[in-house]
Amino acid sequence: MRHKIDLNCDMGEGIGNESELIEYISTASIACGGHAGDAVSMEECIRLAQIYRKKLGPHPSYPDQANFGRVSMKLSDQAFKDALRDQLSQFFGIAEQLNAKVSHIKPHGALYNDLYSNVDLCVAFVELVEEFQKDLHIFCQPGSQLGKIAPLYGFEIKYEGFADRRYQQDGSLTSRKESYALITEVEDLCKQVFDIAVNKEVETFDGKKIPMHVQTLCLHGDSPNALIFASSLNRFLKENNIDLA
Repeated sequence: MRHKIDLNCDMGEGIGNESELIEYISTASIACGGHAGDAVSMEECIRLAQIYRKKLGPHPSYPDQANFGRVSMKLSDQAFKDALRDQLSQFFGIAEQLNAKVSHIKPHGALYNDLYSNVDLCVAFVELVEEFQKDLHIFCQPGSQLGKIAPLYGFEIKYEGFADRRYQQDGSLTSRKESYALITEVEDLCKQVFDIAVNKEVETFDGKKIPMHVQTLCLHGDSPNALIFASSLNRFLKENNIDLA
């Protein structure tokens, strides 16, 4: 029996490995200036996705390059929308110039985490995205408020799992402050992806199996092991009859 999973990767974050990573994934989430990236990197990543026929979308963040978007910010609705509007305006402008089809949007870092439970932030985010394109998939975690609110505005959801992060028993990601938060071995990475893609479950950091029903898996492009992970995982998927969606 064959299985399918979308493998998305964060790109344009200043690492410089995009031209190699792009071959091994199916979807590129492209930084658009909030935590990383600029007009040059956005254009380069969009062009790469077009050349290799990969799905693409923006990867907006709190406006905080100093902390790589990994610290929550308390912004008014207007300030929040203005910050994301600047990022998305530039991204969608470049995509339009290149005649590139935008398939999804994936928030980054602390914003992604805050959209799990902050209802008001979810509404502000969805209302802002609505200004740009309605037929986007919005990536979010299973059980998130964003996954409940976005469909009310007509958006489709893709629930996302993580190939290279450890999980807690409640299904949340282990904080990056913990030493065991990141998967560092190819064998562990492949096992986690197989469990999620085929068995629809994931093993938590303490060995418990919990359900994990997702349509896309994230492999972080800024990981020191990103290229080794991507190439090894691509080979593993082929060997185990798992196709990239």
